[in-house]
Amino acid sequence: MAAVVVEDLVKDYSTRKGRVRALAGVSFHVEEGEIVGLLGPNGAEKTTTIKILCGLVRATSGKAEVFGVPSYRPEVARYVATVLEGARNF
Repeated sequence: MAAVVVEDLVKDYSTRKGRVRALAGVSFHVEEGEIVGLLGPNGAEKTTTIKILCGLVRATSGKAEVFGVPSYRPEVARYVATVLEGARNF
């Protein structure tokens, strides 16, 4: 079983001007024991992807699981943690 499964992940946000698609069809798998970096330019929605995996934001559609647990379930917190940019650590 893959440690992380992301398939066809989509995230839309509602704005005053209508819906904005932030993620469109993101897919990747991470096997247990692999070390992975999520790289991309500003605005590539790396943080949105991580927030979905951590259960902080709900995907519009698609699949995001950590060790078989859907990322929107509270028990995903047993497997993931993140320190987001701008967080006060001290």
